Amino acid sequence: MKITIIGAGPGGLLIAHQLRALGKEVTVYEKRPEEDNGGLGITISTDDMKSLERICKNRFRKYAHHFTPAFRTITTSLGEREFQQDKSFDIVGVKRAALVGYLSDIAQDVGTQVEYGEDIDEQRVLAEKDNCDLLIGADGVRSTVRSALKMGISDRISKTPFIWLPVEGALTHFVRVIVPYGDELLYMNAYPDSQTSSTAVVEYSGETLDNKLADSERMITQEGIDIFNNLFASRLSSAKFTLYPSKWMNFQGVASRKTHKENVYLIGDAFARIHYRTGAGAIEAMNGAKLLLSCIYNDALSSFDERLRERMGPQIADSMGKMDQLDYMGRAFRESGPNKFFAALQEGHF
Repeated sequence: MKITIIGAGPGGLLIAHQLRALGKEVTVYEKRPEEDNGGLGITISTDDMKSLERICKNRFRKYAHHFTPAFRTITTSLGEREFQQDKSFDIVGVKRAALVGYLSDIAQDVGTQVEYGEDIDEQRVLAEKDNCDLLIGADGVRSTVRSALKMGISDRISKTPFIWLPVEGALTHFVRVIVPYGDELLYMNAYPDSQTSSTAVVEYSGETLDNKLADSERMITQEGIDIFNNLFASRLSSAKFTLYPSKWMNFQGVASRKTHKENVYLIGDAFARIHYRTGAGAIEAMNGAKLLLSCIYNDALSSFDERLRERMGPQIADSMGKMDQLDYMGRAFRESGPNKFFAALQEGHF
């Protein structure tokens, strides 16, 4: 069985390894060079980490120190109020480059052909589709595979912008902070991504960015970094934001209208992009890979659509519903004032 995979992210590489281990002929195409794994920190579950370790314990030892468990406790700061929640799940933070590096190594160890620097356009996708038994689109939210097969999408753009930033210093647990910034709100989620660093996602409740936070190209400014450090550093155990070439973006929620067409199947963001606040896209990409693998292994590809929609449907709906949450919170903050707003927020009214 000849299988072509477009996209060498966590989902594409994981299923590439597993299919090759089953004796399939597997080729992966990735547009970026091998040394550019991109991205800041992401989160996976403790069970996911253990599952990755079981695949190849010898290889995992080389990368084990990159996986940084975070305690179940989430510290939430609402204005001047701070409280803690004990969640029923564990997360593990890891830099995307480390996760992709491990998965790339184990995929190539078993003989997977991974071609980096291959920018596959729509015409090439169609040619590859006709030249293999199965083509897997794992090429992200702007999927060329999905576009080439004209699978269609439903999408929404959030009203409020967000930005990913590195933080110097490791956190021990998940931190969530919502603070006033003039007439708007800043909403930060932060988590460890290594033993010495963390990742933060910051959202701004206004539709028009303050020029202190962004330049004309919507890139973060040094003044913006200084503002974040003044507002958030005391909640981050002395960890500090650092200047990084990050751009403010408006989140695009995307869901493909089809999970597959002919011999082409979608996983990860190529099928659906869920909310960004905890960097959970890698988990869903790998879960989609495992589901598709199960369908292939059990000769049950006809069940993939129903099973993927059953798994992802509630998460897609929840993600789309939350996209404008901060816009709504910002309006409530302006209308009710800080004291009433944060009291209502702590009582769970948002």
